[in-house]
Amino acid sequence: PSDDMTPVVYAQKAGIFRKHGLDVQINRMTSGAAVAAGVLSGAFDFGKSSVTTVLEAREKGITFTVVCAPVIWDPKAVYGAFIVAKDSPLQTGKDFNDQLVAVAALGDIGAIALTAWVEQRGGSAKAIRFVEVPFPAAAAAVEAGRVAAAEISNPAMAVALESGKFRTIPAYDGIG
Repeated sequence: PSDDMTPVVYAQKAGIFRKHGLDVQINRMTSGAAVAAGVLSGAFDFGKSSVTTVLEAREKGITFTVVCAPVIWDPKAVYGAFIVAKDSPLQTGKDFNDQLVAVAALGDIGAIALTAWVEQRGGSAKAIRFVEVPFPAAAAAVEAGRVAAAEISNPAMAVALESGKFRTIPAYDGIG
């Protein structure tokens, strides 16, 4: 689902977990919020979630143990962005007013980043409408015109950009 999971998948396929007595099962989830709910319910012992989900839980009195941060934002090595159709008129924050935008999870880091980016560039964060779409389905949603823009992460982002049908909006710069 995202490049930051590559080491985990590699370790499982290479038998590294098993070698050290761990029975690791990898379950794909649609968002960090879904993973956190799975950990909280006891369905999972461990999971990869998002910082915003962990912080929001903390505000509600629910604590998680953070083992490590999976990514660090570096604008020179972008791992995720928002994509729009190559010929899309969306350029500035104001252009996002009254648009439907796909994010991996409502209220998650992508939505926070885009709303900050839009506000910094003359738009109104309150005028954006969000819908949840998993990263692997983001490009198809934009291409079909179901959303004006979509949050996406590698490897799906690399595939979408290689097609020549999309360009990025560097919304994570709004908080990066």
